Amino acid sequence: PDVAVVPFSAEALPDALVTPARDRCVGCMLYVGTCHPVAKAGVLWFVRAVLPVLHSLASSRGIMAKLLIVGNGWTRLTSKPPLLPYVRNGTVVVLGPLRAEELSLLYQNASLFVSPLLNATGIATKNFHAMAVGLPLITTTMGTVGMGLPSHRVGLCCAGSGGDGGGGVGGFGG
Repeated sequence: PDVAVVPFSAEALPDALVTPARDRCVGCMLYVGTCHPVAKAGVLWFVRAVLPVLHSLASSRGIMAKLLIVGNGWTRLTSKPPLLPYVRNGTVVVLGPLRAEELSLLYQNASLFVSPLLNATGIATKNFHAMAVGLPLITTTMGTVGMGLPSHRVGLCCAGSGGDGGGGVGGFGG
């Protein structure tokens, strides 16, 4: 599937509740969701196909890319490919389930939200949650379903992605 970065289309929280892009952890990507078969396929595809590209972009700018995975069931996958080498080198960190307060801090500090949807119906609510806190989003074309984007348009770019001095979306360029 094509990968996209999405225009801000959720109602944003008040500025006082949103961490500016310049104050976020550059190179820190966040994925949130339970490890069910559809989510597992999407995350493993992202790790195989997209993470190496983002890691290379970040490294070329002297940035350490890190994917934080939050949710039930992911820890059992850390001891086998494709996660194993990334877990070993610190590029992927599986946190498991978190309390709401801990998750809120991650949303406020991450620089990019990862939503690798390979199969979806309706609107991906998690994408709107991320955008509401000003967190740039990288997703697949399936992740844009219900956002009102033209079907030929794939490039999602949301709040904090331009003119913030952060080196592009999440510090990955752009």
